[in-house]
Amino acid sequence: MRFEYRYALTALALSAGLAMSSPAAAAEPGYAISGASQARGKYPHLTVESVSAKLPPAIAAQLPPAGSGRLAMLNLTFRATGGSGELRRLDPADLQVQWADPATGVRGAAPVLGIHLGKDMLTMVGGRGLVISMGSASYELFAIVPKSVRAIDLAQRQPDGSFRPLGKRIGLTAVK
Repeated sequence: MRFEYRYALTALALSAGLAMSSPAAAAEPGYAISGASQARGKYPHLTVESVSAKLPPAIAAQLPPAGSGRLAMLNLTFRATGGSGELRRLDPADLQVQWADPATGVRGAAPVLGIHLGKDMLTMVGGRGLVISMGSASYELFAIVPKSVRAIDLAQRQPDGSFRPLGKRIGLTAVK
């Protein structure tokens, strides 16, 4: 049995349209992250260079220096805190990755830069994110981290603007 992504994307677009017509449905985050791991997908259209070229200067300044970073693909499983069938706005800017570099011991952080749903469905930081179903669904998000980092911690923006670690450590494979 083959899964047809066209139907899933059509349903997602219709759901987003309905949620946009109802501001209360998308006004509050209302989701939790129930699982986190490194995504195994490799996408030729998604590279450090292609992502960096699309970033606003203020966001690009938060990333590792050119040539020293790598793209970390994250597979995150979300669930709505109000109910499994609800729609929520997922904005990459509300999430951050944090690390301690094993080579230097220096701690660092970088914003999650986008949500990858497919080659033609990519939401970058600086937009307003996507309205998506949170019925225990997994989405690929991405960030740029130093090449030497072997694990990252996921953190979520708090109402005061700070980021709180979620206790979701993601191990990264070594760069070859």
